[in-house]
Formats: sequence, structure tokens, C-alpha cells
Amino acid sequence: MAEEPPITPDYDALAQMVQAYGEMGPPKPPATPLDLLPSTVMCACNKVVEATDMPALDTGVVRGMDNRCEGCENLNKGMATLVCVRCKTPVMWLEPHEASAGFLFEADKFYHTDGCPGCKPNLEKSTILEQIVFYRKHDIPYDPES
Repeated sequence: MAEEPPITPDYDALAQMVQAYGEMGPPKPPATPLDLLPSTVMCACNKVVEATDMPALDTGVVRGMDNRCEGCENLNKGMATLVCVRCKTPVMWLEPHEASAGFLFEADKFYHTDGCPGCKPNLEKSTILEQIVFYRKHDIPYDPES
């Protein structure tokens, strides 16, 4: 095994690093979850509103921020709400109806999907988790096209 050459310190580079470190100033406090939220968001009605003015969303499975401001949250009353479990926001409202194999989308209930175009930009299909549970409970083969 060949002997490695000795490491010669680069004192000029070290001096520059120390000077740059001294110019950095005191460290910033770590961000809290509220600091990471945007200050304004786009409502489903296309209004830009303060994020703090948006209603909270609690589906019993995920908690997040509704994307309907107080002025338009009644627009989808009586509809089934599909919520993305990754980004915790509503992605679609559906008229109550019976889907294939007897699965029901009921009024004013939440359903959950494993992704949406907001958090998975190239998403072509997503899965409704309650539908999978329904199929398994009723011993129905899962068909993602249904």
C-alpha cells in the first residue's frame, strides 16, 4: 500500500472560513410549524386570503386547513369531501352517490385519498382508502378502474 502524502493545511482558506463565520451573526431560532405555513393561501373560490382566516379541517383521520374560506364553505354543503392524506387538504367534492359494487359516497362525510396532483405532480390515479376498506370488508376484488 502506497504511503499517502501528508496533508498540508491551507491557512488562507481556513482564515476565510473563520472570517465568514464571524460575519454570519447569531443563529436564528428554529422554525415552528406555524412559521412554515404560507401567510396567504388561495381559497377554492380563487380569493387570496390570510392563512390564519381559513377554517381548520378535522376528518377524524387527518387534521389540516380547509381550502374554502368562511364565505364559500357552504358552497359544498351536502357533498362528500375527498381529502388528501399527504397534504391534508380537500381535493374534490362529490355529489352523494353509489359507486361500483355498492360503495356509497354520503353527504357531508369525508373520504381519504393517498395522493393528489398538489403533492404528487405527475399523479394519474389515486386510491380512495375507504373504498379499499369497503371492498376488503365485503370480500370484493379491488378494481382500481371502478
